[in-house]
Amino acid sequence: MYDFVPKQKVKLEEKIIIPEEKCAILDWKSFLSPERFWITLAGLLGAFGVGLAAYGKHGLPKDLPDERRKAYDTANYFHFINVLALIGVTLARRPNISGTLFTIGMSLFCGTVYVYALTGNEQIIQLTPVGGITMMIAWLSLVF
Repeated sequence: MYDFVPKQKVKLEEKIIIPEEKCAILDWKSFLSPERFWITLAGLLGAFGVGLAAYGKHGLPKDLPDERRKAYDTANYFHFINVLALIGVTLARRPNISGTLFTIGMSLFCGTVYVYALTGNEQIIQLTPVGGITMMIAWLSLVF
């Protein structure tokens, strides 16, 4: 490329060097590292929790008994606490053990309470204490 100035020809060279960087989204090795996996799972479960909270505030039937409405809110509350715990799991000595325990505990505890609140199925509530105990063990796994 030439830039013309009266009575002068000056050759201008334009070189733009863009360093090649790896895209974190496509780098599967870093995605599968324990820290990245638990942060990603926490993000997905957090978004799911926000959707469930919105449904709880705006979509639950008006004639739903107060007991089941309170159960739904309790499940959503514990859902968010465990999502925050999953973020903290990355700092644990054994992130995979702690993260797995939190995920199982949240699924059993919150999942069964959500199902009870939405359907009224009282048999599913029998699994709720198992989820609660699993969540307690998960919290203790952060200590030991």
